[in-house]
Amino acid sequence: MKYTLLALDLDGTLFSSDMSILPRTKKVILDAIRDGLTVTLATGRSFTFAKEVAKELAIEAPLITHDGALVAAQLDHPLSMHKLSNSTVQKIIKILLAYPLRFELQHDPLSIVNYKRPLVDPMKSDSYKMLEYLGTRYVSNRDIVSYLQTSKLEPHKVSVSADTEQTLEEVKEALLAHLSDEIRITNAGFGVEIVPKNISKAYGLKVLSAALGISPSEIIAIGDNYNDLEMFQFAGLSIAMANAPQEVKNRAKYVTRSNDEDGIAFAIQTFFYGDEIMKEARGLGS
Repeated sequence: MKYTLLALDLDGTLFSSDMSILPRTKKVILDAIRDGLTVTLATGRSFTFAKEVAKELAIEAPLITHDGALVAAQLDHPLSMHKLSNSTVQKIIKILLAYPLRFELQHDPLSIVNYKRPLVDPMKSDSYKMLEYLGTRYVSNRDIVSYLQTSKLEPHKVSVSADTEQTLEEVKEALLAHLSDEIRITNAGFGVEIVPKNISKAYGLKVLSAALGISPSEIIAIGDNYNDLEMFQFAGLSIAMANAPQEVKNRAKYVTRSNDEDGIAFAIQTFFYGDEIMKEARGLGS
């Protein structure tokens, strides 16, 4: 099968553990783009953040950001854009405030957070950690509801993290009990992601592939977390990173090396170039 589109998750997939792109992985991606492979990013992060990553890799295709809520090559000309209404966000926040949580209202170019990030020394931090720091504004729990009422903010997504899994489960139950007709919740990393109803990375990939005239069977999707699973189902070839949770690996067709071992480079060389070098890749599923 000839694959023409590659969708890459960022954290835990394209990024190594120190939030950088390994030199070999970068070279293989640049070579593959030069040789005709269309590459996009499919991430829960903001468009503003993802666009900087795309520049480093010479990616020109529209990007799938905010877990599929925004698909765009340029922010002012999106292929698809969905937001949580201001009234829905206020309902979400009023529920979240009943728990000890950290949350982020993801919006471009600036996201709102209810926790103070540690100060970042620009001389000691790489560009992506600095970009992450500069892309947020702190608003306290005490002021967040009035801020929303005044600003009329309509974010693409709300990211939530907690110190315990039990707290997250209680939060999910409370949110779905009141807002199941308005939101979709997915797990990612150590938290949950709240997006508009029916939105996912798979939705974003569907929008992008239709715009490019590419069949799902021509798509490779590589990821490492639960919010990648719908994308795995949509793409012709799904590949999980070795550092992914076991359930995610079980639901991918193949498993490549970890994000600290050039897993993306090995996958591209095997399935785009046909080098048969990813001998540790094991078939999973049909």
